[in-house]
Amino acid sequence: RSRTYRFARVAWVGWDRPTFHEGAPTVRQTGALSTLPEATEIIGLPQEEDAIRGERETSTPTSYSPEWVAVYEAAFLKRDEGDYEGAVAGFRRVIAARPDELAPYIGAAGALLRLDREADAIALLRDGEAAQPSGTPMPEAWFHTLALAYQRAGDDANHIATLVAALRQNPEADNPLHTLAFHHFQKDGNVWAALDDVADVPGIERNPLYGYLQRLSEMTEGRVDSLQNLISDSFVRDMRALASATHASGARSVWTSYPLHAYPEIEQVARELGIAYIDFRPEFARRFEDRSAFLAADGCHCNTEGYDVMAELIAERVLEALDIDLPPSTP
Repeated sequence: RSRTYRFARVAWVGWDRPTFHEGAPTVRQTGALSTLPEATEIIGLPQEEDAIRGERETSTPTSYSPEWVAVYEAAFLKRDEGDYEGAVAGFRRVIAARPDELAPYIGAAGALLRLDREADAIALLRDGEAAQPSGTPMPEAWFHTLALAYQRAGDDANHIATLVAALRQNPEADNPLHTLAFHHFQKDGNVWAALDDVADVPGIERNPLYGYLQRLSEMTEGRVDSLQNLISDSFVRDMRALASATHASGARSVWTSYPLHAYPEIEQVARELGIAYIDFRPEFARRFEDRSAFLAADGCHCNTEGYDVMAELIAERVLEALDIDLPPSTP
């Protein structure tokens, strides 16, 4: 009956079994089925909010003469050196000479955004669109820069519409969908609203990031399956009963979410009854750039780093509940 003996016995017998520890090949293979290693992590959403990508991703048009190639490259050089007004002037010279080429419109818009001239950037990008032959597909760099301009202008509706338009043109592109999810994450944490935005985009189901979002959405609040909806009321009753029984014994409770998802019923009852509640999700999103950094190889449970963070956050609440003042722990 010794706990030490039982632990030693489990360790001795179980260590070579594939489901026992993080490093087992079978667990790694199983975990790979529930992750999307090629896509940017959605929960952490590591994205350069202020970086203006796009304009430099547009290569120099091959239709330019050597003279205009030099002007075009000089405009980029001015932008890189911080001479944004000079860059805009250079790009506008190229546009005047060859208004049918879209690249300088994107370059000029990027420089204008660095000058906080969002309305001018939007107008210029729209001018570039109008200069293209009807039905010409627009490059992703154009959509990205336009969406960023709308975002900085505070125009959420057009920001979202631009990203959705990019996905209508190429439903398998992951950058527009990632940016869309990040937008909702910044607004209210509801990344799953991106699924509603693109619900009627033909072919979106082929987008790996869309499938990944769907899988995650089935585990998180606001996107639970029909069974969860049916049991939600009984779940609330059970949590209240649990709280009552716990407090009747004189114990204090600390309730939490999971690092990747939460049950709204738990937080609801915790708020109602004044129980300490920890939402791990924003803290894990802040500390880790990718879910693989805190999940074990099964793709579900935390690894050592993840549990260390959970323990740290829970310990703070326990100390608060017990009114114990200790110096903060060090890593």
